[in-house]
Amino acid sequence: MAMTGAVLFSAEASHLAVNRAFQLKVVLVAAGLANIAIYEFWARRAVERLQPGAPMPPGAKIAGACSLGIWVAVAACGRSIAYF
Repeated sequence: MAMTGAVLFSAEASHLAVNRAFQLKVVLVAAGLANIAIYEFWARRAVERLQPGAPMPPGAKIAGACSLGIWVAVAACGRSIAYF
């Protein structure tokens, strides 16, 4: 996906660089990647140690909710690029 995104960006770089929806999308993708890193370094170990049927740790729940919200927003920004 990164390669296809780079090719699409290079086709319209001057238009996309000033597009607010695209700029927000780039920031949200960075936030999504940071969220993945935070989960991997701080919450994953607690999830791996869980016994069957045990409730999820709060850190994992927060990371999951943030991930859902961020990636839905990335998709919405991607769809909005054509309109701004």
